[in-house]
Amino acid sequence: MKKLKKWISGFHPRAVPSSVAAVVFSAAALLIVARENDHGLPEAAVSIVYVCAAVSLTFAAWSITLAVRSASLKERLHSAAQKTGFTSKLMADYSFRTITMTYGTLVTDILLALMKAVAGWYFVSTWLMVLAGYYAVLCVARFLLLRNNRRLAALSDERDRRRHEFRAYRLSGVLLIVMTAALQGVVVLIVREGKGFFYHGTLVFAVALYDFYCLTRAVVYMAGTRKIHSPVLVSIKTFSFASALVAMLSLQTAMFASFGSDTELSIRRLMNALTGSAVCLILLATGVCMVIRASRQLRRM
Repeated sequence: MKKLKKWISGFHPRAVPSSVAAVVFSAAALLIVARENDHGLPEAAVSIVYVCAAVSLTFAAWSITLAVRSASLKERLHSAAQKTGFTSKLMADYSFRTITMTYGTLVTDILLALMKAVAGWYFVSTWLMVLAGYYAVLCVARFLLLRNNRRLAALSDERDRRRHEFRAYRLSGVLLIVMTAALQGVVVLIVREGKGFFYHGTLVFAVALYDFYCLTRAVVYMAGTRKIHSPVLVSIKTFSFASALVAMLSLQTAMFASFGSDTELSIRRLMNALTGSAVCLILLATGVCMVIRASRQLRRM
């Protein structure tokens, strides 16, 4: 595990080659989709193009993440941000920036949960109601973390602060386990009833690039810097990691909807079942580890 973390932190894909490869292979994949019946390529070659498009998108997202975190870019943004107190603190204080962005994410999740719940009730759709349940649990988790973070400001004793933080961390682990149960319902509907997501045209590639970028950022954080931050901040980032994994599952269903029309239904179901089960197991294991770690820390206090 340490060797893997070291490799991840030391791997720096080139931005220009990765971006060029992402454009080329994505364009090739689009041409294959546009000429579904007369592209003239064997299935093996088509599969290679799709794999290369996915890999190059991953490397491009990785390189973008590293570019955003580079010192030169940070210095230019920092100089521009010094003009106002809010933007200055937003750029200089990682914790403040994370908390501020989480408020925006919470508002987005609330809107998604409400829209899917209303649509599910109106259309009598189990699929939409299960998705609404997943987003509702995510909203509750982020709201409780933000509330606990505000309460920390009123605590002056360091021991009380640490105890409060680890209680929030443990609660986050429990909510992550509950969210995994809701996600399992989503996976069951995807596998049994063929439910999934669909994006028109080239939008699927924009969504793919964004999802790979979010996952890359989450993995880099979880592998390298989570140990230096407070338990509340780690909990917030853990839910971002969970959202990124779920986004990859939804992206896979969208890819099948856009490019997998010739793939046998049994194969699509098997791939969705494997990916969905892997995501659920990762989130379940993460939630259990959070509960165990927080309980141990609280017993020592």
